Amino acid sequence: MGTYLGLHEKIHGSKAQDFAFVRDRLHKRVNLWTSKSLSKRGKEVLIKSVAQAIPTYVMSCFLLPKAICSKLTSVIADFWWNNRADSRGLHWISWEKMCTQLSEGRLGFRTLEEFNLALLAKQLWRLLRYPDSLLSRVLKGRYFRYCSPLEIQVSNRPSYGWRSMLVAKHVLSYGIRKTIGWKLERLRELFPPKEIILILGIKPSLNASSDGYSWTLTKSGNYTVKSGYEAARAISRPVCDLPFQDLSVTTLKAQAWKLKTSRKLKHFVWQCVNGCLATCQRLHYRHIEVDRSGHGWIASFGARLLHMGLKCSRISKPIPLTCGVRHSCLGYGVPSGLEHR
Repeated sequence: MGTYLGLHEKIHGSKAQDFAFVRDRLHKRVNLWTSKSLSKRGKEVLIKSVAQAIPTYVMSCFLLPKAICSKLTSVIADFWWNNRADSRGLHWISWEKMCTQLSEGRLGFRTLEEFNLALLAKQLWRLLRYPDSLLSRVLKGRYFRYCSPLEIQVSNRPSYGWRSMLVAKHVLSYGIRKTIGWKLERLRELFPPKEIILILGIKPSLNASSDGYSWTLTKSGNYTVKSGYEAARAISRPVCDLPFQDLSVTTLKAQAWKLKTSRKLKHFVWQCVNGCLATCQRLHYRHIEVDRSGHGWIASFGARLLHMGLKCSRISKPIPLTCGVRHSCLGYGVPSGLEHR
């Protein structure tokens, strides 16, 4: 089977086999990184700028099967948590939670399924905004000759590309609105000034004929993949009451990324308050037996750090983690050079 611009010319049969090359491409790239000693900051940059960008072109054209998205997510998650090429590492937090925004105390990675929908919704938006483009005219003659792409329900033997676009229809419908444009010169010819003011005051209606479309989730009114991704996340994660957490923990999670320090140290604080350090307590919770001798400081370091940073009444302000000052509540200072590891 031939390829064009890196994609197969025909998409038929098993979609998991047709798009397996995306998984292989990502896996090959990640294997080159695992041999290097990278900090969490370095891994964050590589995941956001490279790993999650590798399948972008394919996802902007087709809907990836859930099996492929799951394998891609697994490859990225293993790279984030492992420290050696021959180890998967211990996944302390689910990847779904890792994809929550930084403002909510997580890392702001993207979920591939919803990012895929946001990219496909962009294609639908272009069909609506640019009806005279070549792609729009071809698809209109084939699939939606007498209606809007958002109104089409059933097509006769549709291609996989067209079916992929229709899957993202609910994402575009989430924030799209019809707009009415008035021709002032024509209004002045037909109506007196008082009536023109009343006509211009008419608000757009979803049922009335319109001259265009507007995206309500951006100030410019134009669809962006970022706003589309946020819409897809809002649809998949409806607003609900979050489980109650101690105020100090919630505050520290929200402020971890606002500390005036290096990104490496921010990652260390984030791991402390989210229970991502291999302390004896956390390992015991995971039913992993460890030798507690010689690991007293690591057994409860996260809890004592939280106490020293937020709860302790003996200090007027939290002690910077970069210093090695001993604190009576902590019993020790942060090991020298820890912030550089």
